[in-house]
Amino acid sequence: MVKLKVKEIKDHLDKNGVKYSLSIKEGYGGYTSGLFLVEENITNIGISSDRGADVQVNLSPVTKDLLDFEKYSTEKKYLIVGIDPGTTAAIALLDLDGRVVSISSSRNTSVSNMIKYIRERGRPIMIATDVYPIPDTVEKIKRAFNTMVYSSKDTATEEKIDLTKGYDFSNVHERDALFAALDAYKKFKNKFERIDKEIPVWVDSDEIKAAVLKGVSLKSAISHPLKSTKDANKDKKDGTKDKTKDVKKQPDEQINLRINKIREDNEYLRKTLKEKNIEIKKLEDYILSFKIKERREIKRDKEIKIRDNEIKRQGKEIIRLKEKIKEYSNQIEQFRMIKILESSGDFYPVKVIDMFKKESIIEFNTKIGIKKGDIVYLKDAAGGGGSTADFLIDFGIKAVIVGSEMSHLAKERFYERDIPLFNDSEVNIMVDRESIMYVQEFGIIDKNEMDRLIDLWIKTNHERLEERKMEDIIKMIKEYKRERGDMY
Repeated sequence: MVKLKVKEIKDHLDKNGVKYSLSIKEGYGGYTSGLFLVEENITNIGISSDRGADVQVNLSPVTKDLLDFEKYSTEKKYLIVGIDPGTTAAIALLDLDGRVVSISSSRNTSVSNMIKYIRERGRPIMIATDVYPIPDTVEKIKRAFNTMVYSSKDTATEEKIDLTKGYDFSNVHERDALFAALDAYKKFKNKFERIDKEIPVWVDSDEIKAAVLKGVSLKSAISHPLKSTKDANKDKKDGTKDKTKDVKKQPDEQINLRINKIREDNEYLRKTLKEKNIEIKKLEDYILSFKIKERREIKRDKEIKIRDNEIKRQGKEIIRLKEKIKEYSNQIEQFRMIKILESSGDFYPVKVIDMFKKESIIEFNTKIGIKKGDIVYLKDAAGGGGSTADFLIDFGIKAVIVGSEMSHLAKERFYERDIPLFNDSEVNIMVDRESIMYVQEFGIIDKNEMDRLIDLWIKTNHERLEERKMEDIIKMIKEYKRERGDMY
């Protein structure tokens, strides 16, 4: 917005033929301010002050007396000269307040032309370069003006770009020359500012600064300004008069009037500065509120994204839970049917254990419980041996049904301890329904069918045990007879 307003004012002044100089200050993202110094009465330029939300235009007159006082001397100003020597040589001129006077570059120019260019624009008090050791071209210009040399030595390109940011130049040679001059000014800036604070208002600060740079102490330069001026300008003709001397010749009353005028201008500038600070504070508050709003929006967007992801996750969880509920509902219905059938007295309850292992038996007992007289269905009977069979039998179970092959040792333990053992294939089908039906840990089996199977198994097992006993007795008799035969 500032850049557009600067262009608008510039086009208006150009269209109306108004002479002006323009100083632009750039910042992040564009212009931060533009200053027009117009050579025309403020009422004739066709532009008025404007205070908008984003851009403000302020018009203020330049007091003629103040300009007269500052430009009282007709002598050429002192300069800090930055030089970038080479095939394309560049020169940058600064006054002792750090303002750019001129920047120029040329190919294959001579040293004499460079000296002429500088002499036409002022009096060099310092020659600066960013090249080290100091080149011959710079040495020749230094000797021509009998002045000091300041060298920045080797400097990184990033530092040059940073220091020259906001200035107008045409190429890297002009940039390097400008950097050398600005770097030299920067080195002495604090000393220059101290001089501005300590000298009386009627003394030419540039003369004092020039004298100090030539080696005169600040105290001596202030105490004897005429002498300092004479030393600093001994190459000038006697016809050139020193500004300090002219000012001191003025009547005290006129000097007091000028001092009062300067004070009034200073008060005006203080007031303007205060207004600017208030304006800056408002803009900073606006920027802060904008950043807070932006952060809130970013936070809100982030929270919305998190919420959307959570909704998706919860949606998937709801689908999973609905499927689980459906599964549980079916199981509940089956449990209900089992309970109804069990309560009729026509069925035995069956407790279903997944694996024939001590861990599975312990887990089932902890969760559901195994009591005396229970019928147990082992879905996978391959895991356990004799000790596992004893562990299960010790609960006092009535019978065991297995869904897979069981080890010989385990079978023997059930036979020896007279616990009926059946394969699920031995359970007959009746009334279009398997004699055993189960849901997870519970099931039922037809009571009459199971009693018949148990009675048959017990009878068969007893016969097996009797046969085994008879076999053992016959074996013992044979052993006895053999031993007796050996004795005789």
